[in-house]
Amino acid sequence: MSVTTTPILQVLDWCGSALGLIGAYMLAFRFRGSRYGWFAFFAANGFYVAMASSIGVPGLLVQQLGYSVSSAIGIYRHFLSKATIRLERGRDQAWLIAHQLAELDPTAEGTTEQIAVLIRSARQMRLEVDSTGAPVAPPDCAQTHQATRA
Repeated sequence: MSVTTTPILQVLDWCGSALGLIGAYMLAFRFRGSRYGWFAFFAANGFYVAMASSIGVPGLLVQQLGYSVSSAIGIYRHFLSKATIRLERGRDQAWLIAHQLAELDPTAEGTTEQIAVLIRSARQMRLEVDSTGAPVAPPDCAQTHQATRA
């Protein structure tokens, strides 16, 4: 089977290849923004769906539509699911509690009660706590906290 390549098909092919590789490496390296690799996969699938429908290759079209569904599931799981939203809220709450604890003046009146309330709320949210019972902010939250104090 011979396929005549046009400039449009070459663009679709190279964009699909580049975005597919970007998505694969983003997910493989597992860094903070890795989950955005699902969008790269989804875009790559779109380019290949367009290419497959242009040149009339039904097998490639079906395959890319299947991959598009798996990419949509990845986007849902990593951006829209309730578990992901709860995790992000928990990180925000951990940062807020850690920030509030850091800002307390230990010599001020009522500080002990405030600390107890913050630690109790951290435990109720099942946040990670250190040996003193104070909530531990995730590393990315601690970096943000240090940047806001500077």
